[in-house]
Amino acid sequence: MKNLRTFAWAFLSMAALSVASCTDDDPALPDGGNVPPQPPKPAKCAIESFKLILPDKTELQGEIFDYEKIITVTYETPQKDMMKTATAAIVSSENTTVSPDPATAANYLEPVKFTVSNADGSVKKEYTVKSEEKVVLTEMKFTEVWTKTKDQMKIKAADFAKADGNDNNNKNQTDFVTIAVSGDKIVLSNGNVYDLNGNPAGTLSKEGMGDGNNILSLSNDAKNVLVASSYNPNTTNTTDTQKKKVFEIWGWLNGYDKAPTLLLCSTTDIRRYLNASGDLKQGPASLNIQQSSATGAHMCWYSAGAFDPLNSNKGNQFKSIVSGLSSQDGTWSQMLSLCDGTLESPMFVYDNETGMSKGYLMPNATSAVNVIAGPGSTYQGIGGDKGWGNYTKGMVRAFTLQSNGKPNHLALFATCGWPAHYFTVVAANDITAAPLFFKEVKQPATHCPAAAFMSDESINGGYLFLLTIDNSLTCVKLTQE
Repeated sequence: MKNLRTFAWAFLSMAALSVASCTDDDPALPDGGNVPPQPPKPAKCAIESFKLILPDKTELQGEIFDYEKIITVTYETPQKDMMKTATAAIVSSENTTVSPDPATAANYLEPVKFTVSNADGSVKKEYTVKSEEKVVLTEMKFTEVWTKTKDQMKIKAADFAKADGNDNNNKNQTDFVTIAVSGDKIVLSNGNVYDLNGNPAGTLSKEGMGDGNNILSLSNDAKNVLVASSYNPNTTNTTDTQKKKVFEIWGWLNGYDKAPTLLLCSTTDIRRYLNASGDLKQGPASLNIQQSSATGAHMCWYSAGAFDPLNSNKGNQFKSIVSGLSSQDGTWSQMLSLCDGTLESPMFVYDNETGMSKGYLMPNATSAVNVIAGPGSTYQGIGGDKGWGNYTKGMVRAFTLQSNGKPNHLALFATCGWPAHYFTVVAANDITAAPLFFKEVKQPATHCPAAAFMSDESINGGYLFLLTIDNSLTCVKLTQE
């Protein structure tokens, strides 16, 4: 037994020595060889963080996709112009350089490339920065602020001039009541002026207009500058020896309580459906005036600068624009309204058709040619098959709001039927959609309804004023959220 125990210990000792002799610092390969020593890994060469710095110091964080070597930066629409002169702040791997210099301003609306290089320039990686515009949906909110009756406003139909300046015509057909704004005041065509709460605030100045000058149609431009058409049988602003009826356009360039400026005078009938657009004091601006014609012919004066049609040296352009729509009523014909004062802007048209009032959109009015109606033509009907009312009295006011840095072309229609008046706001970018705003006021259609828009940048919107002379004036606040 002793010899057997001695043999076992000897065998185990030899086995231990054998295992120890196979141990090495290098791992063993399956075939018994060793892995050769590995060279040191190269230093990392990458962009580790990226942010874009806009001129107003706003920082936009970039998202890095290292495998594709792409960096994406998302901006909102109001920041678009600043993206053209933005700089970047880049953190790259240790002991690397970045070119070109990210602190140099560049146009990031286009792809911008950066190269990261190691210390000796043996390793280089190129990244591409791409920008994406974030679409922020703007919701328009319409809030009725107040409504006042004609008695509260102290107005009556008899205070207003007849549309053709002739007091002997049937008043149910010719009473022509319009509304516009001057600065932060509401003005009616009878000369009454009200504040934003509907309280009396004064009387419209007619200084220099002459005795017997009747205001017929009011409008205002995008800067809330008031204009009016008038009929003046006693004017001295024409050399017409026959003393024909003379129609004039006046502008209250310095406010409703200051003497107005004569912009136009003509023996041609330009008495109603006046629309101002753009910026009359700075330009561009236009005046659209309906000429009494069953075909709906209109006259348009356009100016790229300050509006002064009496001064031919200022580049004012006369445009004869005919919508091409077939009017059914020569007395209450079509009304055209440009959205922003330029001839390239969309133009809305109010038109009466047999048994209905209807609106149309024309994309522009860049030349003095007729717009021909037909399937797929350059204008589309607004208001559906039934239009907005079954009577031929109505009007339109086009205007433009800035929504997410982009112009949003809108129109406010005032139309009527039996037994109501209708006020509707639609957008040019989708006239087939449901109206943005719609209000029905129970009211006999004895007078043409009227409406106006007052711009107010402080609330990112403005105010709608909806007038039904036999009933009330309503103020609606329009904001964008």
